[in-house]
Amino acid sequence: PAKLINRAMIEAGIVDPYQKGDENAIGYALSKASARLLSAKSQPLGTSIYLSNSAKHDTSYAWDIELGQIDFRSVNPNADRVAARGVLFTRNRFKHIGKPELAVLRSIGV
Repeated sequence: PAKLINRAMIEAGIVDPYQKGDENAIGYALSKASARLLSAKSQPLGTSIYLSNSAKHDTSYAWDIELGQIDFRSVNPNADRVAARGVLFTRNRFKHIGKPELAVLRSIGV
């Protein structure tokens, strides 16, 4: 988001950087992913999906985030291993699909 792009304004204290859970940042991320989310919803249940992180600044640092090699600000605890945590959450929640899990999947259009 534009707020993150202008590092000088953040360093000068004019704007605060986003933190984990910020609705504007989440909305931005979802808007960037919307085409892929629509595509994923059209696939049959059981189709493999691939998660990625394309974070970059001066250099690409997505793998540093995924490997836990980034020192995050205190307002962003546990912000590393995004893809790995997503995989674990999905695998653990939907390993066995019963009526409650199927209801969740149906509610999100799968």
